[in-house]
Amino acid sequence: MFSATLREWKRKIEQLQQRWRGVRQENERLRKENEALQREKEQLERKYERLERERERLREENDKLRRQLEEAQRASKRQAAPFSRGQRKEHPETPGRKPGAAYGRRYSKRPPPKVDEVISAPLPKRCSCGGQVAFDRMEFQYQQEIVRKTFWQRFDIAIGHCKKCQKRWQGRDPRQTSDALGAAQVQLGPEALALGVRMNKGLGMPHADVAAVLQDGFQLQVNRSTICRAAVLTKRLPWWGPITRVG
Repeated sequence: MFSATLREWKRKIEQLQQRWRGVRQENERLRKENEALQREKEQLERKYERLERERERLREENDKLRRQLEEAQRASKRQAAPFSRGQRKEHPETPGRKPGAAYGRRYSKRPPPKVDEVISAPLPKRCSCGGQVAFDRMEFQYQQEIVRKTFWQRFDIAIGHCKKCQKRWQGRDPRQTSDALGAAQVQLGPEALALGVRMNKGLGMPHADVAAVLQDGFQLQVNRSTICRAAVLTKRLPWWGPITRVG
């Protein structure tokens, strides 16, 4: 009886030992898994901190670029924006050359060899004090001016047909910019079109500004679409080559 009980206790002790070894192995596995999760958590925290720093840097850079853009937009709306150098000096120097012996050689435009019009600027007969003004000498001043003149041309275009095949024929002058007749019989001449294209493509002026210059300066009623089409068509017209030399 005693030996049977002893064997039973030994069997239970072996079972407990096996269970204890299994629990210890499970604890070791869980400890390793916990350490791996802890390392992964630390890596994620470091990555999160790095992303936060990058996000803060990008936000500051975005704010800086936005301020620069706003300053550039405000500066472009000011009249002197193209000539502005940014922040003004507290004590700026006097502009221009310094007077004295170190001024340097003075340059000026030469008078023209020929003038087209002479305009007299006479003296007043009386001074503001009531005295009589006497003539001493004559000085000359030269001024360059442009003549704004718009004139109309009419082309008497002959219309005919072939007696054999009945094909329609229409006369053409090299100075014409279009063959259109009827509702589109009023056209712009080559000089006007070339000037408009020069302002648009050469100087970068918008079509509306070009039309405004032609209207205000030369009393030419021009639509923006006319300037746009002219920029596309002029290089394919026979008069484009010689006209571009005028501008």
